[in-house]
Amino acid sequence: MDPLTRKWRLKSKGRSNSVGAKSKSSNLAKGREKRHEPLPQATASDAETPKTSAPHLEKESDYPDSTTKRKFNLVADILREKESVGVISNDTENNLERSFSMESDIQDSGDFMVVHKSFWASFVKNLLCSACQAKDLTVKMVEEHGFVKKMIVRCKSCGGILSSLYTSPRIKDSTSKRPPFSLNRKMCDAFVSIGAGYASMEKFGITLQMNIINPEVYRDHLNQLILENQSLRQQTLSLAREAVRRAHIEVDPSLADQDVIDIPVSFDGSWPKRGHTSLVGFGAVVDILTGLVVDFELVSKFCHMCSIRADEFGDTETFQAWKKRHEDLGECNINFEGSSNSMEKEVGLKLWKRSVQECKMRYTVMLSDGDASTYDFLVAENIYDGIEIVKEECTNHVEKRLGTGLRNLVQVEKSRGVTLGGRGEDTLKVDNINKLQNYYRLAIQKNAPDVAAMRNAILATIYHANSTVSKPKHQYSTNSIAVARQR
Repeated sequence: MDPLTRKWRLKSKGRSNSVGAKSKSSNLAKGREKRHEPLPQATASDAETPKTSAPHLEKESDYPDSTTKRKFNLVADILREKESVGVISNDTENNLERSFSMESDIQDSGDFMVVHKSFWASFVKNLLCSACQAKDLTVKMVEEHGFVKKMIVRCKSCGGILSSLYTSPRIKDSTSKRPPFSLNRKMCDAFVSIGAGYASMEKFGITLQMNIINPEVYRDHLNQLILENQSLRQQTLSLAREAVRRAHIEVDPSLADQDVIDIPVSFDGSWPKRGHTSLVGFGAVVDILTGLVVDFELVSKFCHMCSIRADEFGDTETFQAWKKRHEDLGECNINFEGSSNSMEKEVGLKLWKRSVQECKMRYTVMLSDGDASTYDFLVAENIYDGIEIVKEECTNHVEKRLGTGLRNLVQVEKSRGVTLGGRGEDTLKVDNINKLQNYYRLAIQKNAPDVAAMRNAILATIYHANSTVSKPKHQYSTNSIAVARQR
């Protein structure tokens, strides 16, 4: 037995090994009474129910899928946090609840659990048959629908069927007579959320020796998840834009009469991997005042289905016909052609061009990480017909570049035989570099936009770092400058 298992088992006993067997059994029985409710006992009235009927199955379709609801609740938590600091009013939260209200008979936490098959035999062995009162019940799995099974509780003595049900409710869908099971949809959503796919789901099923859904059903679930997420995106962005507009009007009431308002935003792109070789790129516009995402866009140079069909059919007429139908249905994920390095600029152009039509906003101030390529590209496009887009630098990135430059300087000088780092107080060790970074950022933040004051504050931090009792260097401090001006 490995140490972790042994430690867990000893802890679960609740007493030392010296306790007698009788005391152990008594304690375990008390623990079961605290953890579990009494098992239901069969009554005489149960015998009146037809053995082969399962009336509760008629209500299975009434259980809605709660995955989307949980995502909505996550958005609600974010908006409530904004409300706590006075940025968003209660109207936004009320609109969210009205838009995303869903009734469910299943609790939001712990909807599903993994149970071994042998558990059910132990679970029903002491239950009475409602017809013959015998303790001879068995549980049999008769159907498999992906991760879902149909369970039948049968009495061996009289042959009657006491219960028949599926291990998952169905998704509430008025357009389908036999909607898919909620568990299968949630499993697809779970594997996609962690960045895995069907191959990982197969490994999961092999490891647990359980059945999984087939590839075609998996793709159908993915298409439905895409539609759900698109709806979620539109509703969430609509609420965010409403909250952003209200926040800016509270700061400047004159904006209430304007159909399109100007706001300062932060923009940046991201890729799944470094090196400008990624096939997927992402960009988002974030309002500076509220910190809410106003819009975002995902671009891709790769489609998994196109790759599978290309390997299957090759470059043939069959593949070209399938690809055309695939694109016409809007199922192809490829929406960008170009280098990975240019994804950020193209995403920025899309977001800025649709800002007036979709968001009723103009992004006239762009806070970025110092990369001027996207800003220059947007300015050259003249998106707002003469309205200037102003670029501002992020002080956190400015601070980061200073630290990176100092660390690189230490390494370069070290290769030349010059030691700038070390353990001394007057060296460029890690702690001192971090202090200089923080001082540099604070000097900019506290004195902006006065360039002369920023320069003096930055020089003051450098001289202060080299100052000693015998050789004080405070000529750039605020007090020294004030005295010099008086003279």
